[in-house]
Amino acid sequence: MPTIKLSKTGEVLFKFPAIDILDEFIPFVRFFHEKYVRPKTFKVINASRATTLSDVYDSNCRTFTPKHISTGLDFLTKPKGWREIKLPFIIDPGNSSTLDKNGKIQVKISPAAQGVKAIFDGTKVYQIGDVFNLRIEVKGHQDRTFNVDFYATDNEDFNQGELQNLLCGRVVVTIFGTSKVSLKMLENISNLDIAKVVNPNYTYPATNTNKASEIELSQMQANLYQDCLGVCYATCESRANKAYFDLYGRNVVNLAVSKDNIDHRIAATVRTKDPYMGYGAGGVFAYHKLGVAVDNAAIWNGKLKTGALLQRWESLDPNDLFSHGGHSVIFRAYRYNETGEIDGIEITDYHGGINGGFFDVVEDDFPWTKGEYQKKYTLLGVNLLDLE
Repeated sequence: MPTIKLSKTGEVLFKFPAIDILDEFIPFVRFFHEKYVRPKTFKVINASRATTLSDVYDSNCRTFTPKHISTGLDFLTKPKGWREIKLPFIIDPGNSSTLDKNGKIQVKISPAAQGVKAIFDGTKVYQIGDVFNLRIEVKGHQDRTFNVDFYATDNEDFNQGELQNLLCGRVVVTIFGTSKVSLKMLENISNLDIAKVVNPNYTYPATNTNKASEIELSQMQANLYQDCLGVCYATCESRANKAYFDLYGRNVVNLAVSKDNIDHRIAATVRTKDPYMGYGAGGVFAYHKLGVAVDNAAIWNGKLKTGALLQRWESLDPNDLFSHGGHSVIFRAYRYNETGEIDGIEITDYHGGINGGFFDVVEDDFPWTKGEYQKKYTLLGVNLLDLE
């Protein structure tokens, strides 16, 4: 950058940009956090590493910490074949001296991530002050972390611009993956009918019973209606088993209601010495090496994956979990507070939807809140695994 100095001492009196900088498009594309209506299942924190832009940028934005946005697959909106996330951005000036206020912007995913694409119009001319939503579409089930990088190019100089493909902004995105079978199970449930809508005379199965016919009815109704009610562990076990059948063409657990069936004894928490006793429906899949057990502490440390089978016990005593009863549900996602800490859990149970509501209503509902649950309940979960 040209400078004016005192000849005797070398003291810098004034710095000014070279004349070509005056005619360059130097935007700073910033995640518009102030205008972002954050879904509660999206974690927004600062990234672990700062990003440094070219020295043509003013010092106040040359080195910045990008925002890091994280969420699970199941809580992205779902166009056909793809899931979608929308993020708002604003174009701030990156150099206060330049006279050029418009140009072209491109978006790149780095490193290249399988099944991820940015939907953005790179042909239009963008102005300083513009606000836009970036769509990121995601396909597949695996974990992914990637940068969304913005690059600027001047489009109309008096002299041909020298700054091309100038890195001008970044956010970091993490998609929490899960197993294919877990996503299949949740997609199956979301496509089920509402019982009382299609069948006004529907009779709900009993919810607290050891009667074999009622448990078998729950297993069947679980895959007919979102709001099937019935026996909770039988509902979860049957829904997970059907997802395996749909993907792999075979059942993986034995649903027979019999005291001689170890699968039934584990799911129903009928006393056995099996190490997965207490994990409810999920324990059956862990027993068959189709699930990974997650204890209460690990659950609140973020170790559940979308579609995990989750068991709640109304007790904090590990030696007496079962005497006050429990409930089996399916884990959907964690909720986060404004500082990015887990403060609740989204679930689907036999009432259907999210936390008992309809699938398109997520915010006005009743999640399992961390503060309440750590005082009163023990949670045990199992992340389902795909067949090899």
